[in-house]
Amino acid sequence: MTTVLVTGASAGFGAAIARRFVADGCRVVIAARRLGRLEELAKELGPLIHAVELDVQDRAAVAAAVASLPVEFAEIDILSTTPALPWGWSRPNGPTRRTGNR
Repeated sequence: MTTVLVTGASAGFGAAIARRFVADGCRVVIAARRLGRLEELAKELGPLIHAVELDVQDRAAVAAAVASLPVEFAEIDILSTTPALPWGWSRPNGPTRRTGNR
């Protein structure tokens, strides 16, 4: 059975990706900073899900999370990274909006 690790899985694209992989019969490790939302998604999707609270910007936490996965989820075949912010980026000082004007 294929095992997938989906980061940023507490909402949006990450949650949708997790749902799709479960629908295709994969085991899925869902990871994000919001454990409550992950637990709700895990209840929705059933036994093929393992939820991990994780901030992907913390390298040591990523290594520890992967090392501590249950044996049935430990061999990751596919990695889907959908974090809120890519590694090393920071939020701008306020909202940004594209207006179409250059």
